Amino acid sequence: MGFFDNNDVIFSDPEDFGEELGKLIERIVHYKLISTGMFRYEEKDELVQQVIEKFLIRLSAIRSHYRKEARLTTYLTVIITNFCYQIFREHKRESFVATVPVDKVLINWYSGKNKNFVTMNDGEYKLYLQDVIQRLDVSLSFYGKQKERVILLFKLLYGLPVITSELKLLCLQKSDYSVLSDRISQNTLKEKTLSERYELINDIVNYCEGKHNRPDAIRKELYKYQTEIVRSINGDPEVYDFNRETFRLLFEKYCDHFSKNISDNNL
Repeated sequence: MGFFDNNDVIFSDPEDFGEELGKLIERIVHYKLISTGMFRYEEKDELVQQVIEKFLIRLSAIRSHYRKEARLTTYLTVIITNFCYQIFREHKRESFVATVPVDKVLINWYSGKNKNFVTMNDGEYKLYLQDVIQRLDVSLSFYGKQKERVILLFKLLYGLPVITSELKLLCLQKSDYSVLSDRISQNTLKEKTLSERYELINDIVNYCEGKHNRPDAIRKELYKYQTEIVRSINGDPEVYDFNRETFRLLFEKYCDHFSKNISDNNL
């Protein structure tokens, strides 16, 4: 059992978890800032100290924002990673060649416009893109057992391919699956208006979960998830500036990234 498997340890005296926190920070600093070539190895100790200072300054907010449904280690990893990238941006502010935030890059990249718009080199762009995809995955992990359900709801909302195993997770009975499979395959979500999508998603959730909610309920639920996830990806203090539209683009890239490792049938 790891030290931070105890979710309550974050609320204890910093002296009680300071040593283990330092080890966790050192590992993340090495992975995010040293091994990637952002900083020299000789700078590692100073970087670790900077992250520790930022963490302790924000400790009160870190505690108040922690929801115990997520593993503490996962939560702390996101926080520490945010601090690492904040340090990177502060250090490289004057010399960094990128003039466009990665979320704005995503918009141009997906739309196929202004392909020369990206001024950061390929290595830096891939590093940023890898980071935001990882941030999204960690943010989704905060929902614990509900992670796959949240992913499925967003896939339906954005009209993305749904695989059979994902739909089965939402179904309480085997009979539900066959009904929903036919329902989704007969409806091309991307051709529907946003209101029609919410209505269909609401019908699916009501059918599977035995609820009688109005479409506005699923709209509010997805808005809540979107707000929480965007806030988590952006960081506190902010590292990125994602909004609802760029979140959609990032989610599509996220699904594309992980679908390469999945062998299943699309509906």
